[in-house]
Parts: sequence; structure tokens; C-alpha cells
Amino acid sequence: MIVLHLALVHRHIARRWMAITVVTGVLFLPPALDQIDDLQTMVERHTVARTNAMQPMYRDIARVIRRDQHTGGIVVLADPNASLAISYYGLFKTIGTFYWENTQGLKTTAAIFSPA
Repeated sequence: MIVLHLALVHRHIARRWMAITVVTGVLFLPPALDQIDDLQTMVERHTVARTNAMQPMYRDIARVIRRDQHTGGIVVLADPNASLAISYYGLFKTIGTFYWENTQGLKTTAAIFSPA
């Protein structure tokens, strides 16, 4: 805060840019370095974060469904996040998504998954 105050008070443009650079570096550089370190560790261990593995898995699921069902319409029933991604990769229809336009589809999905 002191550096930022000095940058705004002093009229020298070089000092102002120096202060802005220092404040920006202090605020944004450590998280960026942490992400780089985490990524380097995952590469060394040949691992992947779960969040990064979900989309390729959904793509593979869509490929298998399409391979097994060559003709006819396919409608995906899964949790809203999975159904959206699988239907995207496979060009399928889906019953339940979290979009407001699909209120009835979400209610139908809840009814199917709920015990009767």
C-alpha cells in the first residue's frame, strides 16, 4: 500500500511505473509460480488433476456410446455436468442440464433418479 501511495503521490512517471510493477509482481507472481510448480510436479509424476481428466473421459464415453449405437436418436441421462459434456462430444440430446431453459428436463431427471 505504501508503494502504491508513493506511485500516486509522486509525479515522476518512472517511479509510478516502478511502483505499479512492484505491486503487480507482489500480488500476482506468487500464485503464478505456485501453479507452475504444481504443473511441473504433475508432469514429473505423470499424473493429471481430476478436473483436467473429466473432459477427455466424457469425450471417450460419447465415442463409445456412438460406436455402440450407429443409428437412431440417443438421449443421455446422467448428472447435469456429465450429460452436458457427453451430449456435446457425441451430439446427443440430454434430459437434465442446469440451464434455465431446461427446467422440465431437470425435473424429469430428478424424478427418474429419485426413489419412488
